[in-house]
Amino acid sequence: MKNSYQWIIFFILVGSILSSPAFSRQIVKVPNPGDSLEDRFEWALKAAGTGEDFFVGYSIRRMMGEDSSIHCGDYHASEAAATLRDILAGKEAGKKTVKKEAVGPNGHSKKSQAKVEKDLAVMFVYAAGTKGRRAWKSIVINNIDSPLHLGNGNIYWLGPVEQEGSVAYLLRLFREQTNIKPRKNLLTAISLHDRSPGVVPFLKKTLNSDLPDELREDAAFWLGNHQAPEAVSILSRAAESDRSEKVREKSVFGLYLVESEASVDALIHLARKASYLEVRKKAIFWLGQKAAKKSADVLGDIALNDTKMEIQTSAVFALSQLPDGQGLPPLIKIAKTHPGLQVRKKALFWLGQSEDPRALELFENILKRD
Repeated sequence: MKNSYQWIIFFILVGSILSSPAFSRQIVKVPNPGDSLEDRFEWALKAAGTGEDFFVGYSIRRMMGEDSSIHCGDYHASEAAATLRDILAGKEAGKKTVKKEAVGPNGHSKKSQAKVEKDLAVMFVYAAGTKGRRAWKSIVINNIDSPLHLGNGNIYWLGPVEQEGSVAYLLRLFREQTNIKPRKNLLTAISLHDRSPGVVPFLKKTLNSDLPDELREDAAFWLGNHQAPEAVSILSRAAESDRSEKVREKSVFGLYLVESEASVDALIHLARKASYLEVRKKAIFWLGQKAAKKSADVLGDIALNDTKMEIQTSAVFALSQLPDGQGLPPLIKIAKTHPGLQVRKKALFWLGQSEDPRALELFENILKRD
């Protein structure tokens, strides 16, 4: 009878633990998924062993491009790896090809596609023997249905969490931290919540704070990604008057990321009238990357009429970058009529790179005159 009870206890325990075929990793699921996220974390940290690194993770639902995935963190997204869903089910093999959506402040994706709701995992990496909510060493963020080559260590899985509860917990961790790297990790994790009302105010507060510029640059980037209407005015002010050159320039980039007519108008204003030369040049550059009807006319006018040659040549280059040959008519006009030889040469150079029939016709006419 004693042996029977032992087997019953064994199967109860195994019911909450899923492992790979080689039992090299245990997946331990929270027994009370209805608890607050803070309580679930406390359970995980008490349950974690002390022999090796371990992960504590949960999922949120997020709108994303239907063919895209998100990955950031110290571990690698790998097409040859198992999906995170398979890992959580104890399967450490599998392959699935996906397109990745750039999510870091140094990358961006402007390709539009249909949006669908997907599960996104937020996983905290703890070193062996660690105890304590603030003692994690990094954060891994990955779609559950996307491949991930995850390091060794048990996973303590907390289940799905509503975005507001997740953001509230992450904000608390952000306030408790003082080191820049974990704060950058947390800022990214917070920013990836696309429907919590607390995210944009947090980013605005961070951008306008006395925190290190590196964090404030990230805040400007994520404000642009959020597509919030108020982001245009917040980023415009930062681009014009922030104390940091890098933050000003990242704010211009943030404006480019906002897909609205208001963002185009803000870039035009900065291109024409910003106090800082580098801000004007950045605004001109990003106008050249926007598929906006106003861009060609504005850039052509700047190239012809601005008082600074450096700005004129920046506008010429931006015209050469406009999609679908939109910049060709003003470039041809500049090449024919601009009073400055250097600016005309720049226009002719970029026209020569285009291989457009209109540009070739111009060169033929020039050769005939000569």
